[in-house]
Amino acid sequence: MIKIELPLAQCVRVLLLALWFTSGTLVQAQESQPHLSVVPLSAGMHLIQAEVALTPEQRASGLMWRKTLGPNEGMIFVFEQSAPQCFWMQNTLLPLSVAFLNDDGVVVNLDEMKPLTQNSHCSTQPVRYVLEMNAGWFPPRLSVSATVAYRAIGFWLQTETHSGSVRSGDLSTSWPSRPPRS
Repeated sequence: MIKIELPLAQCVRVLLLALWFTSGTLVQAQESQPHLSVVPLSAGMHLIQAEVALTPEQRASGLMWRKTLGPNEGMIFVFEQSAPQCFWMQNTLLPLSVAFLNDDGVVVNLDEMKPLTQNSHCSTQPVRYVLEMNAGWFPPRLSVSATVAYRAIGFWLQTETHSGSVRSGDLSTSWPSRPPRS
């Protein structure tokens, strides 16, 4: 057995160097989540500034590594077609509330999500949109069967699709220009 003895100061330097390289990689990964285009949404009398996650890559990273989210800020996830959707909180530092919305923008179900967990939070029926906000945001502001106004999303998707910067099928015509009447 060969025994290598290093002075304590040298051991500490090697350890600190290793930690520095490791933390630099982690910080770089954490800062790589870009902020997306923002659209205004309304939920009752509340105005929401929502980043739009339209592509599979944007939806996969979502709000990961974010350290703050304003009181009326969130993210709307837009899917090509209605389907059951499940979300988890891996690498998400903030506790979040989630609203699952059908094709008409009607809330199907709500859930609360704890940070840095891998529990599945799923829609109770097929949905086309998912809105994430700070934990506790929805009740009492919004409940199941409420409608999120989405005129801005339809316009944004239409503008982005026609500009050629996003190709996402027929998303622009499937999100109605105003909420359905009850």
